[in-house]
Amino acid sequence: MRRTKALRLCAAAVQSLCAFASWRFNPHVPAETLRLTTLDAAPAPSNADVEVDGGTVLSFVNFMKTGQEKRQNILNRHGIFAEAGSWTNQQKWLDAFKEVATSVGDLNLFLIGTAIIDNAHFPPISHLEEGLRLLNVAYHMNHRLNGQVLFNPATGEILEGI
Repeated sequence: MRRTKALRLCAAAVQSLCAFASWRFNPHVPAETLRLTTLDAAPAPSNADVEVDGGTVLSFVNFMKTGQEKRQNILNRHGIFAEAGSWTNQQKWLDAFKEVATSVGDLNLFLIGTAIIDNAHFPPISHLEEGLRLLNVAYHMNHRLNGQVLFNPATGEILEGI
């Protein structure tokens, strides 16, 4: 129970950071009424060949029952037919996130992020601080490049590519 709670807190923290990073300040608004606006396009990965683990992608659909069909249709429109054990092009997944943000709402992005913990691979952690230290490892465990997962658990090596 403690591990699950720590993982959920880590996932929520990461999703909050990602949500903040995907916003930019609107320079046309006076400083006293500063607000955030969404990006005009989905961010691009540093390498177009990076793929995301299908289990992670399933969190996009499975984070709650309501709207599952709509989210599945969004994935399908972007050429994503995720299942556990499959891999999906990261740019397609990011494009699907952008469509969710614009068509369903930004709050769904946060909820998807918190659901990733139920579908993605994570290293064993026992408390929040340890979980935050291992976020980069977890991220690399769920991404691959040219067929090679970007974290090697046998050596502890994090491979370049993202």
